[in-house]
Amino acid sequence: MNRSFYCTCLTLFAALLVTDMSESVLAREPVSPTVVHVDEMCGGCVKKVNRRFDDDEKIGRFECDVDEKTVTFYPVNGKSFTARYIWVEMDEIGKRPLKLVGPEGTFKSKPEKEESTCMFRKRSLPWEYGVRNLMRRPTRTLLTLGALSTVILLIFVVVGFIRGLERSLAVSGDPSVVLVYSLGAEENIENSAVPARTPSLLKASLDGIQQRAGVDYISPELYLGTRVQTGDNQKGGLGLIRGVTQTAPLVRRNVRITEGKWPGAGEVIVGKLLAAKLGCPVENLAVGKQITIEKKSWTISGRFSAGGAAYESEIWCRLPDFQQALKRQDISVVAMALTPESTAATVTLFCKERTDLELQAVGEVEYYASL
Repeated sequence: MNRSFYCTCLTLFAALLVTDMSESVLAREPVSPTVVHVDEMCGGCVKKVNRRFDDDEKIGRFECDVDEKTVTFYPVNGKSFTARYIWVEMDEIGKRPLKLVGPEGTFKSKPEKEESTCMFRKRSLPWEYGVRNLMRRPTRTLLTLGALSTVILLIFVVVGFIRGLERSLAVSGDPSVVLVYSLGAEENIENSAVPARTPSLLKASLDGIQQRAGVDYISPELYLGTRVQTGDNQKGGLGLIRGVTQTAPLVRRNVRITEGKWPGAGEVIVGKLLAAKLGCPVENLAVGKQITIEKKSWTISGRFSAGGAAYESEIWCRLPDFQQALKRQDISVVAMALTPESTAATVTLFCKERTDLELQAVGEVEYYASL
């Protein structure tokens, strides 16, 4: 946390300096002029110089000194000229320089090479220019600081959201669990619909399903996203409801009931992150409160956690009650926990051989990794 804070402060300060220095270029110290010494300077000579350099885009201004026999040239702000350029131009109007003194040095003969020099290359711009200009224009500095802070804050929010989502999906999958759902649902289990007899068929056709005290680790589930109304909020929010049986905790082994009890008829248990998903107060989801799902009132019998998994933002209820509320007899997905000797490839092969069932299988880890 401290490291991120220091990096953010340094980034803001450096950005402000760069912004101020980009504008301070125009307000920097005057560039050294170029002074040309000639053998003679009279009124006619001054006229020749005026005619030649009055419209020159590179020359900001120039001064002729008859007594000193010199012509002093100043560049246009943001532009530059070379010593050779001035020498050649003066030579062409008949005023051959005797000596030329400028930023490139002192010359007593025509410079040999035309260099595309730039005034900004003569010396690096000091950092104190940016520091000095920070408070010279306080309004612009504060606006720049606010804009940069907003951008960095948004970046942190987006990165934090992505990392939180990745962590949630990473802990949601169990390497030993395989999901079986309809072939046409692609990667969206909500669109899946498989016959209610599918769990029994898989149990009879596959070896390698975990068992304990004669109970198979198979969880038939009905999964749906719908609007959930809590408290006095008639509009409600979009929630994810999962109809499950009592074998669900055998497959979803990271689920723990932290308050209350397993749901009975007409009851639900809610994940600890459901309030954040629905955007409602936590008090509206306390044990004993009522929520409305599919125009039916349900009583909250408990709360559960899942170690940061995606289930923590769901609502769980008894599968028969949810099927009755939706007037459906099918289910969405069958989750199975396999023994260490079995793999998801065995279940996938079975689904491909039984084309009449139109099923597909995928490991739970791979499923959440694809989201």
